[in-house]
Amino acid sequence: MVNSNIRRAQFENAIKCIEAKKRGMEVNYLQSVDILEKEVNEIERRIEVTKSKVKKDILWKQHEHLEEVSDRLDKEFEDGLKECDKIIEKHKTSIKELEEKIKMERSSLEFNIDCLRKYKDNPGTYNMSQVLENVINALEIIKEEKSTSSS
Repeated sequence: MVNSNIRRAQFENAIKCIEAKKRGMEVNYLQSVDILEKEVNEIERRIEVTKSKVKKDILWKQHEHLEEVSDRLDKEFEDGLKECDKIIEKHKTSIKELEEKIKMERSSLEFNIDCLRKYKDNPGTYNMSQVLENVINALEIIKEEKSTSSS
């Protein structure tokens, strides 16, 4: 249970980090959009006052390029947000699974015995604190069952 609680805290911290990353992405995106909009507005202003066809053609090419950059920026931002949301959902699912495992560790003698059997069958894949945690859980469940049956 201790390891499950530690893993749950790790997932919760990872979620907080990803949410902070999303906020940073939003700030960067908005700053980039502002810069692009200012450049596009400046190019549009210059197109209006320019009399030379050659200059207008060059300015329109710059304008089109900035629009493409803006579209790419939008797509990358949306994709980044979707990826972050996907990871957050995955972590939330893992937290729910860990909470269920913690609940089982606290309430199911069979679950704890099964875990101990897995440890016995696969030595070296689990640490001693995991083994002891399941032994303690099993003993507490037995103690609780004994105290409720003698009442």
